[in-house]
Amino acid sequence: MDAPRTNICLINADGITIINDFDDVSCLNCILNSHAQGQKSAICPINGLRRHLYYQSDSLGNLYVCDDKERTSKNFKVLVELIIHSRPAILLRYENMATAIRREAFKEMDDFKHNIVHINTDAINEFYYFIEQEYLAKNYRKMHDKISETVVDKPNQAADLIAHLVKYNLNIKTEISAVSKLNNPDSKPNFSPNNPRDAIMTSVYTLYPLFRKRSVIVNVGEYREKFEIEYDALQVASFYIIENATKYTEKGGKVEIFFERDQHSLQILFTMKSLFLSDDEASHIFEEGFQGKQAKDTGRGGKGIGLYRAKRLVTFFDGVLTVKTGKDASKGKDGFLYATNRFIITLPVRLSIK
Repeated sequence: MDAPRTNICLINADGITIINDFDDVSCLNCILNSHAQGQKSAICPINGLRRHLYYQSDSLGNLYVCDDKERTSKNFKVLVELIIHSRPAILLRYENMATAIRREAFKEMDDFKHNIVHINTDAINEFYYFIEQEYLAKNYRKMHDKISETVVDKPNQAADLIAHLVKYNLNIKTEISAVSKLNNPDSKPNFSPNNPRDAIMTSVYTLYPLFRKRSVIVNVGEYREKFEIEYDALQVASFYIIENATKYTEKGGKVEIFFERDQHSLQILFTMKSLFLSDDEASHIFEEGFQGKQAKDTGRGGKGIGLYRAKRLVTFFDGVLTVKTGKDASKGKDGFLYATNRFIITLPVRLSIK
């Protein structure tokens, strides 16, 4: 037998349901019908118990109350009066919270839009640097022939352009994946048997031109085992970590990625000699918007959301992302302090496939 309870449905003047304790949609009709007939109680058709009923419609919206806790009509009347008294405050609190939630959601979407527009603009500008926009605008029917000629005349630039366009494409995929997985409360990991190294390598080869630009060597260790992973989320999380390495690894340095397996987990270790982080900075490095002092001073940073997103994505698929900062600080040729830092993704191993 169900425990006695008070059910409330509170709808504001815009028709938005603020509170609804009723599991059965017919309950509201039952209250309305009883109110229309002047009845203040009725036998519940669901459980056969007599329940106190109340309905009010005014400028604030609609209020439905159904109760079998209060033993007397007098006590029920006091309960209703308390609900009515608190009703304006509840509606105001909801409106304030809803506004704050909408602003936060808009901020997320605005950041997403800004990033996509920025990536797209960079991609278009690179293409027009390869072939002038003015020429294409005047000779659009000859675009294919012009591209073919330019590729033959400038093979190295063409290769760079294609590599950069692949990176921009992965950037867009990364943004879409991060938003869809992190901002949807109903999103769940999509596990499938894959080799984690393959997800890492997608990010490595896409970002390699940026490493080459800074004369950074990238070594990736071997790993061949397949097990249940969230491939897409792992690829995006690693993209953020590796992209971070392209910005802050010492010029002419080295990035090493290798894999350590034990009985129940796999550790993916990203080791690099990158900008030195104090203990205090390391404790905040996965927070949204955080940037270390040196990262800001280099002018190579973004909005401080990459590692924040990486941490959330790794948590999303039941992994753990940590950082171990080096104490071996030394000054680089650019005047900044560098140390051996290590980011570690720990994956639980499920259903290993031989």
